[in-house]
Order: sequence, then C-alpha cells, then structure tokens
Amino acid sequence: MKVIFRNEMLILVPVEPEESSALTRWKADHRGHSFILATDQGSGLMLRDLGDPRLNQPINVTSRHPSKRIQLIGNFADTPFELDGQRYCSVESFWQSLKCRCESDRQRIAALPGPGAKLAAREFPNTESFQYCGAEILVGSFAHWDLMQRACRAKFEQNPRALAALVSTFPHPLVHRLKGDSRTIPGDVMAGIWLGLRHQYCQAQLAAQAEQ
Repeated sequence: MKVIFRNEMLILVPVEPEESSALTRWKADHRGHSFILATDQGSGLMLRDLGDPRLNQPINVTSRHPSKRIQLIGNFADTPFELDGQRYCSVESFWQSLKCRCESDRQRIAALPGPGAKLAAREFPNTESFQYCGAEILVGSFAHWDLMQRACRAKFEQNPRALAALVSTFPHPLVHRLKGDSRTIPGDVMAGIWLGLRHQYCQAQLAAQAEQ
C-alpha cells in the first residue's frame, strides 16, 4: 500500500491486487464516515472511525432518559463512591450534602439516594458559600464545579458499569437539558464535565490497546 501526504489529505494507493480488493470493500463500508487521529505515540498512525454521521446526534443525559444505561451516567443514579474519606450514595447525594453546615447532616444526606437527597436538602437554607475539607467554597464558582468534577470522576472510576455506559456514548455529543436549568451548575457545565471525563477515559483505552 502506497501512502501519499498532500496538504490536508492522507491518500492510500493499493499496489497489490488483494490490497485493491480490500480497500474497495473498506470504502464501501465507511462511505461518508469521519475519522479522528487516535494516538500520536510511536512511529505509526491510527485513525479511529467516528461512525455514521447519524451517531453525532446529542444524548440528553437525565434520570428520565428511557435508557437505563444513559441513566447510569446521570447524577441521580445509585453509584456509591468514596471521596475524601466520605461515602456517597450518588453524585446528587454528594452535591446536596454540600448545603449542610453540620457534619452529621452532611453524612445523613450523603447516605440517601439521589432523589431523596435532593428532597431532604430543601430543609437547609441557600447560602453564598459552604465549607469543604477546611476550605470556604463560593456557591456556583469554579471551585464548586471542580468538586462536581471530582465527584463524577470518583463515581466512574469506582463503578465499572457507569464508566462503561459513559464511554459507550462516544462519539455522541452529551447535553444536560432540563425544564429549569440549575443556577449553581448549568447544564452546559455539567455536560462539559461528562465530556471531559469521557475523552480522558477513551484516550486511556486507546493507549492501552496500542500497547497490546
């Protein structure tokens, strides 16, 4: 197979008859598809198929999504994890527990399933900041969002089924669209966290495959 580099194109020219037949079949199976450079490690090159363009339709990740697999990605899913020495029933349980000033209340909310945690947290007044691990965090700040990212990472890395569900959504865009957007963490920020983590996990899997 002859390889030609020309401007923004990578051209393959078959040399042997069997290469021509194989390339003809491959083109027929991938017509209209897009590809992404999967890794830049080593002297070789690997392109990953992004699939049929129809797969680029966005997925709205919510607890009400008809797919149980997609629900696993969302914050309400029962996906127990530990973060900074505290165990949480779900990401939502973690998020709602931050509203508690009292440590006993925080532990109580942390142990509740997502919907129950959100309901129970309504008894606590809204504040402009909260304490976490000795630091004062402003509500709705980048530091607040970083805690959400850390909680999501802990969830996916401690729950293989949730991690598999997240990775399986590639290459679909992920969105978080609700009737009323959150004032503390907008849907676009939440979706951005999922997308960022998915990218890291997909890249890690590709790197592991390349080493095999």
